[in-house]
Amino acid sequence: MKTLCHTTAWKELKNHVILHFDPVHSGILHGNPYDFPVGIIEVTTFHAGKRKGTAYIWNLHVNDECRGKGYGQHLLDTAIREAVKKGCHTAELDWSSLDSPEWVLRWYLRQGFTEAEFGNKNVLLRKELK
Repeated sequence: MKTLCHTTAWKELKNHVILHFDPVHSGILHGNPYDFPVGIIEVTTFHAGKRKGTAYIWNLHVNDECRGKGYGQHLLDTAIREAVKKGCHTAELDWSSLDSPEWVLRWYLRQGFTEAEFGNKNVLLRKELK
């Protein structure tokens, strides 16, 4: 399968990648009804210090009308694949009940993330990468 994501800003930011899922400009989804990128993921990879080897997911968003079609899964899989190429062995993200609905937490748990630390309304999710 060809990648459906365009990687931007990698060289400029060195350890930060922004992937836009843009089926229109990739030419992969012929006849796609969307004339805009349907999702985005932002990841920082750490190569020194106590977080060395960790890919931190700052943001994963799929536009409402594009959900349920596998775009979020593709973005996450692509970002993890890139992080592994950069030497990461762990992915982490924070989930907060103040910012995100419960179904999002359940979705990450289905993707293999586990609840590593708990806060009052926050959860640190972690996944070991292969």
